[in-house]
Amino acid sequence: MLGISKNTVKGIIREAAEKGDSMMPESDQKDWSSSIAWDVVKRELGTRYATIKSVHKDFAPEGVQYLKFWRELLRRLPPDMTDQARIRFQYKPGERVELDYYDGIPITDRSTGAVTKTHIFAGVSAYRDYTYGEFVMSPKKAEFLSSQIGCIIFLVGFFNM
Repeated sequence: MLGISKNTVKGIIREAAEKGDSMMPESDQKDWSSSIAWDVVKRELGTRYATIKSVHKDFAPEGVQYLKFWRELLRRLPPDMTDQARIRFQYKPGERVELDYYDGIPITDRSTGAVTKTHIFAGVSAYRDYTYGEFVMSPKKAEFLSSQIGCIIFLVGFFNM
């Protein structure tokens, strides 16, 4: 149901038991839950790079464990809101760039009427989501290397600003 292995669940239960945190749902909610502005938490989860872990760090009172906060969050907010939380990986500038080709626009030669299909080369920096794109006639090796060089030159200009 959770999409994780049973050994992971057993480990979480064992870890919670060692810390004295009961895995059974609490019938009476503690004061910490009512002290949190859940509408603000809901807004925060709607932002681009919010994670449940970052929201726990920002909003949970001292001593409230992540697992307890996570269960209360699932209880208080509709599931579609918790699905919007994202994982944000931290990368250094230039450490990772995502590259791909997409279908471009067809170009028609006016004199002959011949239609040539193009491709779009796209490179996105994982550090700041800077995006580089260019049209190419084919995704062959020479064009791919040329596009990569253009992408690197473009991104280096941003990182040296």
